[in-house]
Amino acid sequence: VLEAESLIEDHLKEQGKAGEAIAHFREALEIDAGYAKAHNNLGVMLRGQGLVDDAAGQFRQALESEPDYVDAHYNLGSALDRQGKTDEAIAHFRRALEINPGYLRARNDLAGVLLGRGKTEEAIAHLRKALEINPEYADAHLNLGLALDKQFKDDEALAHFHAAAKADPQSARVLTVLALALLRRERPDEAVATLETILKANPNGAETRFLFGMAL
Repeated sequence: VLEAESLIEDHLKEQGKAGEAIAHFREALEIDAGYAKAHNNLGVMLRGQGLVDDAAGQFRQALESEPDYVDAHYNLGSALDRQGKTDEAIAHFRRALEINPGYLRARNDLAGVLLGRGKTEEAIAHLRKALEINPEYADAHLNLGLALDKQFKDDEALAHFHAAAKADPQSARVLTVLALALLRRERPDEAVATLETILKANPNGAETRFLFGMAL
């Protein structure tokens, strides 16, 4: 459901219709103030416009109407994480997983917050579980690589960075992390090849140009 939600959000942005969508969601809520899906979708659109505080309020209202609304728990967790309210974010990600243990983005994002809190082992357990469900989940491979990197498990970390790049070969973020990992392991030729892939898509990327210089 969330993937479809994200696709709709992206499509509306591309079409310049986010404001129109927001107006319709608000009209729906004027008719039915307890319409949880309208609160959630309005929150998604507000978040897309950078209005994170307003978005969080909408997700909370969605949960007042439907306490087990899994997408609203995930979305509120994401908003709270962006607000720096990590304890509350963790609680909502955990609740989303209680409702739906297969909710991959909730599991991945929970792991990301746990990593930031220094709870590396718990984060790794969640990421391995996510990859059991979907072995080609690029974000989980990326975060697991970062977690293993913290534990100095260089070979396994690099394997997951490569797996992330294979799963999402167009992601500049994934390819940049892979290139950095290769540079740290003194494998400049492979790093250059990875950076060249990024430059084909974005020739004006300052960080990529900088890393390219470091690799030569």
